[in-house]
Amino acid sequence: MNKKTTLILLAVFLALVVVVFLKERVNFAGGYQPFKGMDIKSITIKDAQSKTITLQKKGTGWFLKSGWPAKEDLCKKMTEELRVLKLKDIISTNPERFKEFMVTPRGAVAVTVNTRDENNITFYPGKPGPSRTSIYFRLERSSTVYLVRRISRYLYVKPDKNFWRDSYFFKKGLKKAEKIEIETINDSYSVSRSSGIFEKLSKKLASFKITGIEKAPGISKDKPYMVIKYIYPDRDNEIYRIFTSGDKYLVSKEGIGEFYIIDSAPVAAIKAEAFDSSN
Repeated sequence: MNKKTTLILLAVFLALVVVVFLKERVNFAGGYQPFKGMDIKSITIKDAQSKTITLQKKGTGWFLKSGWPAKEDLCKKMTEELRVLKLKDIISTNPERFKEFMVTPRGAVAVTVNTRDENNITFYPGKPGPSRTSIYFRLERSSTVYLVRRISRYLYVKPDKNFWRDSYFFKKGLKKAEKIEIETINDSYSVSRSSGIFEKLSKKLASFKITGIEKAPGISKDKPYMVIKYIYPDRDNEIYRIFTSGDKYLVSKEGIGEFYIIDSAPVAAIKAEAFDSSN
């Protein structure tokens, strides 16, 4: 191979390298989205003291690992933020600066996102960035630290069950229900959103508060004390069944399986609101 041919081939090779480099830069210009399109099944948050909490998706709701309902609005906010999150602004690729940005493998908060196809991604939500909704961010097994924008840092650094627990189980879905149906052994009642009683009944339902989880209820599951249905125009209905167990009232939601202990006073109030108003 003569010198001229060698120079031509070298020039072609360098040109290809430049094209590939520019193509990579153009593709990255919009930002890499590691969670885009993911069907997120669970999110685990672990802090520097190894305190851990796992949020799990069951049906249309979110729950703690114990089975306690999680605050659905916060879980939804978190998953929506992750799906549009972009890794674009590179701050550092020097591992010696991990501690500066609070993204070290040890001594920092780690968040693991698990999908239904078992595609796990762990990242470190570091210290707050220069703006109110920005943080420093690093993916596990990567030395690159990014500045990520439009993210609520407080959600990703809270492995605290009291922060995530939602004790007001029945309030979910009330805003979108077009009708509420209530059944007992002897009575049944239906109220539509256009009815004057709908708002009163909704407030009573929203006042149900979970006080615990019953692991061994010892009840006849086909004989509920009361059945409450939220009827929707554009999605599957939600069905709640209330049971009595000694001096306790228990509620289960169809498709979930857990039995939650609830205040007894709202149960009597619901029955009175529905059936006394129907007379």
